[in-house]
Amino acid sequence: MEVAKGGIRRIWANGQLKLKWKNYLNERNVKYVAFPKDLSIRWNSSYKLIRVLIRYKEHFPAFLKEYDNYILNSAHIDTCEKICNVLIFFNNATESFSHVYKPTSNEFMRELVNLAGAFNEFQNADYVSYFCTFMKEKFLKYYSHIPHIYGIAFILDPRYRLSNLEQCYKFYYQSFYGDFPMYEDNPIDPQSEYNEVSSLFYSLFNEFRAQYGNMPPPPTQTSSSKGKGFFKSAFGNLMKKAKTTHTTEQSTINEIALYINYEVEFVENEDFDVLKWWKSKERTFPILARMAKQVLSMPVSTVAVEQEFSSAGNVLTKSRTCLSAESLETLICYHDWLKARRRTQELSLIPSQDFMDESTDGGSTYAGDSD
Repeated sequence: MEVAKGGIRRIWANGQLKLKWKNYLNERNVKYVAFPKDLSIRWNSSYKLIRVLIRYKEHFPAFLKEYDNYILNSAHIDTCEKICNVLIFFNNATESFSHVYKPTSNEFMRELVNLAGAFNEFQNADYVSYFCTFMKEKFLKYYSHIPHIYGIAFILDPRYRLSNLEQCYKFYYQSFYGDFPMYEDNPIDPQSEYNEVSSLFYSLFNEFRAQYGNMPPPPTQTSSSKGKGFFKSAFGNLMKKAKTTHTTEQSTINEIALYINYEVEFVENEDFDVLKWWKSKERTFPILARMAKQVLSMPVSTVAVEQEFSSAGNVLTKSRTCLSAESLETLICYHDWLKARRRTQELSLIPSQDFMDESTDGGSTYAGDSD
């Protein structure tokens, strides 16, 4: 990959070569997209750089050889594509965790399962084993144990619910720790994890029922919402297996029993608005809807997407060290409040398939794939 980056650095460092590169693409009716800057401490910048490089895999090696006598062969491009196939899982997960204007806690388990599947698939691949090992170690420092609140949030997504949670726990822990999960000499029992989260879910429901028990009982009829889709990810495969194994779970709580058997089919990559769904089902599930409103409002991460898996620490520059902790906190909060008022808190979250296109006036626009 360093050979490929070396060719890109030549474009950055030489204005005339950059102009020739633009003209080279223009002559072939290929849309120009600027190579994003590569920051050594941020893996996602390398991912975005590789994505643009792969976009031009038919043109960039030939251009470098013709105009700069720099050799970038198909083997280099092939390595970049393999690395990109790994990093896309982490890019999708970090973007999903960092959303501001939609719930993230209900998607947390799904992304963890997909990441576990990615680690399991690529950790022994020669071309990515080193950084996969590094990322896995750092990942497990935070997620060696899945917080129970995210299991509850998973249950409150009508596409998943209790029937799929047990399989997710089993797949996740066995992917990292084998058939007999152990972490730091402590056994991890996926079944116990599932049982504990299930118990907490019912306990939380009882608390809400005690507080809002005067609400009218839900109707007894059920309906379904189905769609068509296909399953690609590790989580999608689990859902596909579980789709035909839904069982009617006995419960003395009629609302939960109704919810558990309420058919909402999982469609991978579907743009599903979970809060809108619960809003439309307030009369059917009055207590669960209140639970969902509170649980799903909790963000998975308050860390910017650029800092996920970053190898750099939190650094205060000299100009900031003269500020008191209170002043620094005030400035950070005020800056975030301004962005919240303008609803611009997600502008830094560039979709993985899009890249910034350099315009002639020095601005930037989103660029899609060339026609």
